[in-house]
Amino acid sequence: MAVVAKIRLTADPFQSPHLGRLYELALADGPKLLSSFRRRLGDERIVDLVHDLLAAKLEAIVSADEPRALFCTALQRRAISWLRRGDACVVEDPAKETASTDRTGQPEDERRGFILDAHALLDRLPVRERAMVVAIALGEEREAIAAEFGTSRANVDQIVRRVRKRFEEIP
Repeated sequence: MAVVAKIRLTADPFQSPHLGRLYELALADGPKLLSSFRRRLGDERIVDLVHDLLAAKLEAIVSADEPRALFCTALQRRAISWLRRGDACVVEDPAKETASTDRTGQPEDERRGFILDAHALLDRLPVRERAMVVAIALGEEREAIAAEFGTSRANVDQIVRRVRKRFEEIP
């Protein structure tokens, strides 16, 4: 990228006059790279993701041997991470949100109680079952989990169903 070469000539990449052009290129290319995430994230959040990545990784991208490859890989990984961690949930208008509710509109006291009960439930699970449930929650494939624990996918599904049922019973 010629723009990256010009930015490299500046001591501080954030002060480069060519930084705007890099953002333009990233904003043009980013949504294309994340087209498979559009349904789950939406166009605005994809733009936020591109901005977030450039703000956090600009120096690494500029100094990389293959800046575009680093940008593409980092952007896709960041999108996956946003979805897994729930960072894709953006509060649209903080003025509308009150101190007594969370972003889902659920009262904080109820949410805290659920979280405490959920932690207690997870602590009571056998180590093997807890590891399987956490792996599922992190997005691991059931076949890979079954192979890791020397069991069948059906057994993994049964364990997960049993734990989900326990979570549903939490008041």
